Amino acid sequence: MLIFIARRLLQAIPVLLGVSILVFLVLYLIPGDPAQILLFGSSPTPHQVEQLRQQLGLDQPLPKQFVDFLGRVIHGDLGQSYVTGQSVASEIWSNVGATFALTFAAMGVGVLIGVPVGIVSGVRPGSWLDRVGTAFVVLGTAVPFFWLAIVLILIFAVNLGWFPSLGTGSPQAIVLPAVALGWNLAAIIARLLRNSLVDIYLQPYIRVARAKGLSARAILVRHALKNALIPVVTILGLQFGNLLAGAVVIEVIFGRNGIGSYLVQAITAKDIPAVQGVVLFIAVLYIIVNLLVELVYGFLDPRIRRGWATS
Repeated sequence: MLIFIARRLLQAIPVLLGVSILVFLVLYLIPGDPAQILLFGSSPTPHQVEQLRQQLGLDQPLPKQFVDFLGRVIHGDLGQSYVTGQSVASEIWSNVGATFALTFAAMGVGVLIGVPVGIVSGVRPGSWLDRVGTAFVVLGTAVPFFWLAIVLILIFAVNLGWFPSLGTGSPQAIVLPAVALGWNLAAIIARLLRNSLVDIYLQPYIRVARAKGLSARAILVRHALKNALIPVVTILGLQFGNLLAGAVVIEVIFGRNGIGSYLVQAITAKDIPAVQGVVLFIAVLYIIVNLLVELVYGFLDPRIRRGWATS
C-alpha cells in the first residue's frame, strides 16, 4: 500500500506543476496592472505605480517571477496578499473551515437523499417508486444549483422565514446552501446507484443467494449494496472538486465566508498570490481526495487491492 501511495504522489507532481504554470500565465495575461488596481482611487502618479510594481516584484521578467514563485511554494510559502499584506496560507487557513463545512454538508445532503432514492428505485425497477425516483433524477440534474439557491431563499427564507438567507452566524444558516449545492449530487448518486443495483440483481451470485433462501434484506445488505457502492464512492471523489467549485458561487449568493468568496475577491482585485495560492490549495485537495477514493476502493473490493502491487 505504501508503494502505491508513493507512486500516486509522484504522479501528482507534474499535475501540480502544470496547474502552477497555467494559473501563473493566465493571471498575467488578464488585462490590468495589479499595481494600478491597488492604487485605484488615489490618483497615483506613474512614479508611484512603478514604485509599487518594484515593491511587489512585478518589474521582474516573467520567467524569474515564476521561478521565485515555485521556490516559495516548494518551501511552503504561498506569498503575501497584495491587498491585505497578510500571508496567503494563513488567510486560506482562516477561510477553509467554512468552505469544508459547506462542502461536507452538501455531500451529506447528496448521500442522505441520493442513496435511499437509488436503493428504492434499484430494488423495484419499473414500479411507481422507480418512476418517482427517475423524475427526481431528471429534476436534480436539469436544475442549475445557483437557480435552486435563489428559489430556496425566496421560499424558505423570504416567504416562510424558516432559515436565514445570509451569513454563517447560526447552524441553520448552512441548511439552504448545503441543499442547493448537494441537490445535484443527490440526483447523480441516485441514478448511479439505481443502475448499479439493477445490473447486480441480474448477476448469477444473486440468484444463488435467493436459492439459498436469503431474505431480500440480507441479499441487499450483504451482496448487492456492497458492490453497488463502489461507483458511488467514485462519484463522491470526483464530485468533491465540483462541490468546491460550486461553493464559490454558493458562498457569494448566501454571503458566506470561505475559500470561494475569498477567491472571488482576490480575482476582482487581481491579487495574484492569493489566486495562485487558492487554486494550488484546491488542486492539492483534489489529488488527496482522489487518492483516498482509490484506497477506499481497495477496502470495498479485494481485487483492486491486489492490483496495487502492479499499478
